Amino acid sequence: MSRAFYPRRLCQLDGRNCESSAHLASLLSILGEGRRLKPFFGVKQENNLRDMLVPYRQPCWKGEAPTLVSILLFSLWLLSSLLVTLLRRHSASCRKGEKFASNVNSIMARVIRRSFLEEVSERLPVSTTTLVVIVVGAVSLYIFYRRKGPTQRPAASARRPLSAPRDAGETCDAMTRIKQKAFVGKKICIAWEVLHDGKGWKAQGKALEILQFYALSSEVYLMCRIRDADDKKRILNLVKGVYKIERHRVLFCTTEKGYEAFTRQIDPSLMVTSNVAQVAFLKRFIQTIVLVGSDGVVASNVACVPSVEAIAVDLK
Repeated sequence: MSRAFYPRRLCQLDGRNCESSAHLASLLSILGEGRRLKPFFGVKQENNLRDMLVPYRQPCWKGEAPTLVSILLFSLWLLSSLLVTLLRRHSASCRKGEKFASNVNSIMARVIRRSFLEEVSERLPVSTTTLVVIVVGAVSLYIFYRRKGPTQRPAASARRPLSAPRDAGETCDAMTRIKQKAFVGKKICIAWEVLHDGKGWKAQGKALEILQFYALSSEVYLMCRIRDADDKKRILNLVKGVYKIERHRVLFCTTEKGYEAFTRQIDPSLMVTSNVAQVAFLKRFIQTIVLVGSDGVVASNVACVPSVEAIAVDLK
């Protein structure tokens, strides 16, 4: 039996009225099964019934109609659901906005009626006294650390000339200060070429005694210019026998710039070298310099001596 739609219509069947579509559908189902129809009507009555219901068996739409109707109904339901959801959200946001506006208005009214500090102190979880103590403590710590910070060194132009004495009792004569043992306990940089010529200690071996004296009485740094690893190994073997010469104070370099960089970083009170170019550059930074193997006057803070033996100190 086809699944077509049959409209309601009044029909006469065996003296009974079929006024509803439900009755009509039940009758049509009976027509579909001839085995059940015969006991009630007989063959003749069955044929008459089929002829009477022929006009109502024709569908009013095609077979696709139920599917289109279902899609249309589902679309209407979906649109109505979306519309209801949007309306609910809009109403909720309106209620929140009204509540927020009322809160802002109440806060502003209280701020206008009362002072700003009173309002802030009321809303803070701590008391006004505690807040004042915290602020004062923070300002005090800031001022303390600012004063405790590192002091900036004056510019080179504003510094005291290197040739000037550090106090009124000191003299500008470098050799006099050396003889007076003014550099005992201070940093001293000594160039290796001043002490050793590659074959032996200079000044008939007295250079070793001078190095030993300054190593015992001061903080000596040996500045060694080398060409390869063999030179470095040979120098280390020579200074092993010198007491108080520490390994980390024996510095090696391959260029003159290395001398200058090491010396400026150490910042010694006395420098002993035989390089005129280094003296010309470092005399602006080192307080006292002894130039070995040269005569004449280079600068007021530079002493020129013919041999390293001149910086020997009388131990008596």
